[in-house]
Amino acid sequence: MYTFGKDDVKEGNGVLIFNGGVAGKVENVTISINKKGIDYQDEGKNKPDYQIVYTDSKGATTNDGVYVLNEKTHNAQYSTFEKAVEKQWNKFAAIITAAGGDPTIQASTPQEMLDKMASLLKSSVVGKSFNVFTNYGTKQSPKKYLQIRSWSPFVESADTNEEDFKLKSSNLDQIERIDVATTQSSTTVAGGGWV
Repeated sequence: MYTFGKDDVKEGNGVLIFNGGVAGKVENVTISINKKGIDYQDEGKNKPDYQIVYTDSKGATTNDGVYVLNEKTHNAQYSTFEKAVEKQWNKFAAIITAAGGDPTIQASTPQEMLDKMASLLKSSVVGKSFNVFTNYGTKQSPKKYLQIRSWSPFVESADTNEEDFKLKSSNLDQIERIDVATTQSSTTVAGGGWV
């Protein structure tokens, strides 16, 4: 026989939100990387090939999804294919450098470069802590959720001297969370795109 009563009910901890939802510099963050098909399965068609996972001191996480870019299907509206892959490589290189590693790699294809960078990042970050910078997107393109800044500087070693800190708010950062639905409805143009 089983008995369950109100004294047995335990309140949940709720959802942990990275840095409590506060944008800006976040200290003592760990970084890891997961690969689709190895560290997680592709249950939907839009899962990224890699996830760079950032974990704060309370165990809350956020991540950057990284997709293997394809030159044939790349949307050149935003940038050239070469600039898009270079931006990916720079994100990996910034983390590797902050971990004290050397991001110099040679590869014959963009996918091979991404795979090698991911492998180097994975081995570089083990047992290390970092400071990262978060925002709610940019003032021109605000986001609903807190994210890691999408441009440099966004990461530094946790043992960076205070006088050498580079993670500071810029005039591009959206620091306060705003109601994106309200903003979208006032800045959406015909065809559903953003201005």
